[in-house]
Amino acid sequence: MIPGGVSGLPVAGYLRPEEQVVPFRPRPELAVLLEWCVTGGHARVRLVTGDGGTGKTRLALQLGQELAAGWQPLWVPRGSEREAVREVRVLGQPYVLVVDYAETRAELAALVNAVAADRDGPDLRVLLLARSAGEWWQQLAASVEERAAGLLEAAVPLLLGPLPAAGGPQEVFADALEVFAGRLGVSRPAVSLALADPDPVVLVVHAAALLAVADQAAGLAPSQAASGQQVLERLLGHEARYWARSATARGLNLDLAVLRLAVAVGCLAGADDESSAATLLACVPDLDSAERRGQVARWLHDLYPTASGDLIPDGEWLGPLRPDRLAEQLVTSELVRRHELIPRLFARLGEARAARALTVLARAALAQDTATALITQVLVSDVEQLAVPALSVAVETNPIVGVLLARALEGQPVSAETLRRIADICPYPSFAAAAPAVIVFGRLAGGTADEAERARWLFELSIRLADMGRREEALAAIEEAVTIRRQLAEARPDAFLAALAISLNNQ
Repeated sequence: MIPGGVSGLPVAGYLRPEEQVVPFRPRPELAVLLEWCVTGGHARVRLVTGDGGTGKTRLALQLGQELAAGWQPLWVPRGSEREAVREVRVLGQPYVLVVDYAETRAELAALVNAVAADRDGPDLRVLLLARSAGEWWQQLAASVEERAAGLLEAAVPLLLGPLPAAGGPQEVFADALEVFAGRLGVSRPAVSLALADPDPVVLVVHAAALLAVADQAAGLAPSQAASGQQVLERLLGHEARYWARSATARGLNLDLAVLRLAVAVGCLAGADDESSAATLLACVPDLDSAERRGQVARWLHDLYPTASGDLIPDGEWLGPLRPDRLAEQLVTSELVRRHELIPRLFARLGEARAARALTVLARAALAQDTATALITQVLVSDVEQLAVPALSVAVETNPIVGVLLARALEGQPVSAETLRRIADICPYPSFAAAAPAVIVFGRLAGGTADEAERARWLFELSIRLADMGRREEALAAIEEAVTIRRQLAEARPDAFLAALAISLNNQ
């Protein structure tokens, strides 16, 4: 999880097998996946979903360790989706391709198509890991070829719940206490899990155990957090001491608050290189010189070094703070404290980086209302530049982003060029995109003097209004589109008769 973090111990071993500390607890989903691998034909796909911290990555790692003889796991780095099947064919043995963060993979359809088209290579399984089977899953099924769509239709999502334990979270907590205490060479603390959260994810339970053992090792009375957020904040407190030691060793005599904000900014947006990292850090008020920003950028680069096999995009210069839930907690808490920095921060991001940053906040918003409020502030700060990436994040990660985008669009003027860009990428059908689509198509229809174009936008508007249950408004829009297209068809039937027929059918 965290190099040099709380006593140097990772929480639950969520990265690579050699970093696991708490042993894998048997769960029925593993048996399901092992059976899925060795039965059912040449190529199959399976989706595993669960909240951040439920153990999706750990489950996939364990699957790789327990695969039947001859089978090998291959984790697919971002950007390598198109080449993965070809590489497996060259290697010539059965493989399980593991795709983490599947909901954010732009080339996932190409991977599934390639798997479906492979007829004579080694057997293939594709294991997709995502937080939910939301609209991105439906859009994937609609975008792939027919044979690939059949693979996805057979891929019933496997939802991870709490770890199975007769004693519930208390038993999982007690087991983790034993392991962490043994690793640190201290007596096991006489504490119980005090979380009020119902069914806390395994990451939080293990983190609570690690904190209790760290207190014991430091000679402190163990203090138990009452919520998962409090556990993560305490863990960040320990990690911040590592940041302080690391920065001091580099000659960076900076306040801990500055270091914490710098790490949060790096976690939120990332950077392509030292120059872009330094530019990003210009939003941190205390880093008031190019020299200092460069020093901090290099420190961030070395803070969490990437290793061979890390599933970060090619060209990513800043290593990730893991697990994701910890990074999300850090980013959310820092932006809540320093929300005035949001416009300056997002103004420095290109579209791809903005999408990444919004994805971090959208994931956090699945569990934290404060993150939802932050997304509102972000979108209002520059909806012109952020609308397009926000729409993709709404579909891939969290539909609340679509609702918040619609509100931001309602309250601010947006150029016709941006409205057209949104219209071009607006998926259909889409629950997440319906609300912003109504705003966009309504504005486009009202902002053009070209009758054919106006009818086109009214037609699209009517569909989205109907999907939202606003049927009277939908009927009014399609009736106006029919009237316009009837007039156009009378003058040029060859050009507009087909469009009129479609509009009449919709009406």
